[in-house]
Amino acid sequence: MAPSTTKQWQVTGKDGFDSLKYDEKAEIPKLGDHDVLVNFHYASLNYRDLIIPKVHSSLPPIFAYEPR
Repeated sequence: MAPSTTKQWQVTGKDGFDSLKYDEKAEIPKLGDHDVLVNFHYASLNYRDLIIPKVHSSLPPIFAYEPR
């Protein structure tokens, strides 16, 4: 039987590093007919993963495409 929760990091706002929140009981979405659940033991956050909330909190949003 597949697990119903997992551990994950989430970016919850635009306050830089304070926006990174660790959730030990994040819900796993229901798998479809063609989905696969992969179990892995280790993961890491790279420097770029950590800097994105900080950079995006100080810059206005940039849109490359605007629908007409």
